[in-house]
Amino acid sequence: YSTCNSNNICEYEKGENLNTCISDCIGDNVKFSEETTKTLQSQNGVIRDEAGTLLLSNNTQVLDNSNTNPTEGKTDSNSSNIILLVGGILFLVAGVGVFIWKLKKR
Repeated sequence: YSTCNSNNICEYEKGENLNTCISDCIGDNVKFSEETTKTLQSQNGVIRDEAGTLLLSNNTQVLDNSNTNPTEGKTDSNSSNIILLVGGILFLVAGVGVFIWKLKKR
């Protein structure tokens, strides 16, 4: 049973991690308990469960469940936004074109 006491200190030994205690374990200035700091240091700054799921990291940039570069995937998001923007513009132009065509047809 995990608890989240919302004391602004991420305490892995009390069951707090990225999934169970967002208020204590995620943010720009996360503070870890002394025991959690020792555990992170002994495991190269990352704590994972048996399945490999990321539970804690002393690097707040790493919030995924893989060992990949945390900056990977940002271009995918930007590409998706560009595609949505272009699609929206094309939809708008097509709508205006149909409107003008119907006006001329009258």
